[in-house]
Amino acid sequence: MAIGYMGDPFKIPVLIKTEEIVYLDRIIEGYGHLGFATSADGKKGLVYIQVTEDTKEEVMEILSNFPFELRILTEEEAEEIKNRP
Repeated sequence: MAIGYMGDPFKIPVLIKTEEIVYLDRIIEGYGHLGFATSADGKKGLVYIQVTEDTKEEVMEILSNFPFELRILTEEEAEEIKNRP
């Protein structure tokens, strides 16, 4: 899993199995103040985690220790996935 995302500093693109998006959303929601998940393309498993400057580091730590597999993407990778048919 890549941790060095360098795109929008307040939007972390994540690729996850489509059936696990709801769990990602619930876990992020459970932290309440850290951020929230928005689905960019649920059929492809592309989700953005919206964070703030103050919460980004903690959210990255949480994502790196998730109980299921996910991949933190670069903005270029996220755009490529969005543009796939």
